[in-house]
Amino acid sequence: MSASPDRVDTADAVRPAPETFADRVAKNAYFRAWVTLVAPLGLSVALHAVIFVLLAMKTFAWLAPAGLDVGDYSATLTEALGVSEGTGLDWYQPGGLAGLSEPIDESLGSLGGLDVPDDALRDLSRAPGQGGGQTGGLGLGEGPLALLGTGGGAGPAESGGLGSGLGGAARLGEGGMWGMRFRARKLVYVVDFSGSIIVAVDVLKRELKRSISGLKPDQSFNVILFYSAGGGVDERLRTEQFRPQLEPATDATRRAFFEWIDAKAPRGQTEPREAIQRALELEPEVILFHSDGFFDESVVPEIARLNRRRVQVHCLVFDELLLKDASDLPPKASEGAERMKRIADQNRGQFKIVTGKDLRRVGG
Repeated sequence: MSASPDRVDTADAVRPAPETFADRVAKNAYFRAWVTLVAPLGLSVALHAVIFVLLAMKTFAWLAPAGLDVGDYSATLTEALGVSEGTGLDWYQPGGLAGLSEPIDESLGSLGGLDVPDDALRDLSRAPGQGGGQTGGLGLGEGPLALLGTGGGAGPAESGGLGSGLGGAARLGEGGMWGMRFRARKLVYVVDFSGSIIVAVDVLKRELKRSISGLKPDQSFNVILFYSAGGGVDERLRTEQFRPQLEPATDATRRAFFEWIDAKAPRGQTEPREAIQRALELEPEVILFHSDGFFDESVVPEIARLNRRRVQVHCLVFDELLLKDASDLPPKASEGAERMKRIADQNRGQFKIVTGKDLRRVGG
């Protein structure tokens, strides 16, 4: 008997079509996220990591010095340095910029034959170079007698380091400070002694001593300091003068000045008006004006107005920030430095910014 045409065999029934990749992506959100986001992102990260590693290796190979041999090296100390107890180094650093030693300045005048009978002068606090030098060497003075002794033999340690004479004498009426040279028989140092110079006060004192020790007896000088005392409403501007009048640069006068300046300490604010006026009243030929220049702008025309005799006012900028610059580049002038330059320009003076390089040169 044949099968009925209306009968359908279950085995031959039409099965549903298999699910395609596109259908799976459309139906399954997680699968869709994996396919469209995670997989491409992971592949991209892996590819970029490989590229980065290859570039790093190439860069390192390019930057590494060629022909560098790495091996075993040895060093042997063949001879120890002999430093006897009597010639050891004595380090003294009271401040951040202190401890610089004195240079040999051939322009300094003769100081031979200085007599130091007062033992009290020899017992003052000691600083670099306290022991005298060997014959023909350098004996750096100390305390109030911080003079240079060079030439035919420096004195013993207890003599303050004064040699039998200094090198070539300066020309008549010549002086210098921080590398600035000038000619004058009568000069006044006007020095900002406010708190802003405290970081370099020892170096400043030493350079003042060095400059004044180079003056000849037929030159006369004075030193005027300015600062303020107290605070708030009680703050008072102060001006201190070494001597009432200009004094010849004799050995005794220089000794007295060294003692006087050693006893001074910087403090307070900057106001140079009265100090400059006092200096002009002494009728010098030259004023050496030390300051950071951070005072009122009205001081600039005021100095020009007071300076009727057209005294030369040489301006030296002593700024604690600029003192840190030891580069060979021209120093960047601060607002105070620009103000000091205007004073120098209006009063026939020279202008110089003292930098860390100058401190090193002066310190040897």
